[in-house]
Amino acid sequence: MEPQQESDAAAGSETIDATAAAAEQPAAGTTAAEAPAAAAPVSASTFGELTLDDGNGSYAPADARADDERFGRDLADLDQRIASLELVEDHVDARLPGAVLVLAGIGGPDAVRQLLGALPVDFPRPVLVQQRLDGGRYDRLVAQMQRATTLPVHLAEPGRMAMAGFVYVLPAGLGIETAADGMRFVGEGQILPALPSADSAVLLLSGSDPADVDAVLKHRVGGALVAGQSAEGCYDPAAPEQLAARGGDLAAPTDLAQRLAERWPG
Repeated sequence: MEPQQESDAAAGSETIDATAAAAEQPAAGTTAAEAPAAAAPVSASTFGELTLDDGNGSYAPADARADDERFGRDLADLDQRIASLELVEDHVDARLPGAVLVLAGIGGPDAVRQLLGALPVDFPRPVLVQQRLDGGRYDRLVAQMQRATTLPVHLAEPGRMAMAGFVYVLPAGLGIETAADGMRFVGEGQILPALPSADSAVLLLSGSDPADVDAVLKHRVGGALVAGQSAEGCYDPAAPEQLAARGGDLAAPTDLAQRLAERWPG
């Protein structure tokens, strides 16, 4: 290579190196404010700063508070409506005429006779006797009960009213309906669920069904007098014992009659 050509090549190389170095340096007159800003560090979050904002501005905390307040008002209004319905139901139930329901089974007839024999002649409520019998001879049971009490004893029949001061033996399957004008027997129905709690009593005597204890206790919550036969002289105490285990009172049949007379003086 000629000396002149070597000199031109060296000069070209120096020009390229200078241009590259200039590209790596900030342009003259460029300030720090014009330089690209580094990303701001993300601060650690605290529980007090947590929101439902997802960062794209689509959710406003003020709207969330308004929705919460509206939901709270709706719940309060619903609670008031439910409470008013319960008060109406209690008020109606309290006005319905009640009765004394006596539940018995094996060993029950003797306890029922003792109970009825101790009731005053002017007892002001109907007495309904639901005695479980294998043979279903309810007519004989009526005669037995009548010999034990001065109160009139009848076999309950569909369509007949339950009168205060009367004893009614209930055949299997017979039910009751209660209205403001009184209690009526119906051919197909239930007794225990249809009984108005506030003006009634339910007694569990010997042989009564332990499966009825839950329903009986619901009547106690509603204001009914609920009690069972004490162990002495009780042939089958399964239901009364379950009642006692759950806070129920037990007493002899004659003492139960006294409690009824105190609840409803003649």
